[in-house]
Amino acid sequence: MYVLIVFILLASVVIWLLISRMTVATIRKLSDPEPLLRAVPGDTAMRDVSDWPAANAYEPDSRFEFDGLVGVDALVDVLVWHNPEAHTYLVSYAVMDKTWWEFVTLFRGQGGNVLAGLTTSSVDDSLTLPSPPGHFIQAFGRLDRDGLLARHREGVALLQDRMGLRPVNPTQGTREMIIDSIECQIAHVQRIPYWYLKGPYWYFIRRRRRVNRPIAALLSDTLSV
Repeated sequence: MYVLIVFILLASVVIWLLISRMTVATIRKLSDPEPLLRAVPGDTAMRDVSDWPAANAYEPDSRFEFDGLVGVDALVDVLVWHNPEAHTYLVSYAVMDKTWWEFVTLFRGQGGNVLAGLTTSSVDDSLTLPSPPGHFIQAFGRLDRDGLLARHREGVALLQDRMGLRPVNPTQGTREMIIDSIECQIAHVQRIPYWYLKGPYWYFIRRRRRVNRPIAALLSDTLSV
């Protein structure tokens, strides 16, 4: 029994160190996102990939290749659509045999100069790294795009009612917006004390506590990072 306990403890330490190392490598890579995101032509491919965006008034916006993964020798194919009437973006990410979706809406506050955002994702990995104040993320792993959109609309309405935020269409380009978002999140993570040791906690505990929970529940929580 003693040997088994020692083995479990050692294995836990090894796993913790490996995930911490992966987290540090990811943060360091994403700290300079400019060269990682390359724009590519994509109008034709974006129209062929799915009928859902066009059927829901989402227009092709842009396409990128993202070299932001650590330990994976593959680029992420990023497709972006925009519904200007709903002030919302639809983003598709595809790498190897995995594809996931996100809806993103940006807001300005009552003073007109406070920028916030809501992201509704189909993958719980989007919840791993803490987000800066005002950048809200909810993830639902069992919903299709119609279900995700319904949850996203509920979140947008809640942020409007509870925080007085107004959805806006940003004036900056999509690539610049994505880069600014990555830089803002990475800077926030690096300000967290001992962030380089918290990767396993964020992945195994924090992420699982937040997945499949709407923004209303997350706003009422006082979860630590």
